[in-house]
Amino acid sequence: MRDEPTVRDVMHREFLGVSESDALGDAAELLVEENAEYLVVLRGHEPVGSLSARHVLDAVLADQSLETDVATVMEPPVPTVSAEQRLADVEERLLGEDAGHLIVTEEGEAIGVITERDLLAATTTVRGPTHLHEGTDPAVENSICEVCGSLSPELTSVNGQLVCPDCQDGL
Repeated sequence: MRDEPTVRDVMHREFLGVSESDALGDAAELLVEENAEYLVVLRGHEPVGSLSARHVLDAVLADQSLETDVATVMEPPVPTVSAEQRLADVEERLLGEDAGHLIVTEEGEAIGVITERDLLAATTTVRGPTHLHEGTDPAVENSICEVCGSLSPELTSVNGQLVCPDCQDGL
């Protein structure tokens, strides 16, 4: 009998990280070059914060210099999770966190990232499709917004994309 899958089984081992002392402009450039949603801010290998494109934009609009250290504008660290935790134990926590991802750690060091998409793909594979509410379109329930990548039960088709209510406003 196979053990239940762990975070290590589905996490991304590659993630983008910056140092607290890196310049905000350099971090912004990395976000754009890599088409990334966020950066993990590291002190050595220890996760100490996160920086999203939204945080960079907010800082620039607040007249922060692009030479400002990342530490000045970073958010507290995204919650961490052990690589050995069972996916079933992480599911509710990940879906309940506002960040959409958790930093995977081992002995205090960042070794990967697990996202809502990873969890959705893994749990659908392990458990099979989720039970649908009566009258719900199976293509829409608990799906990923094709604009921002977040998990949402309320997606609408806009110009051929499934879009969450937050992203509909911007289209």
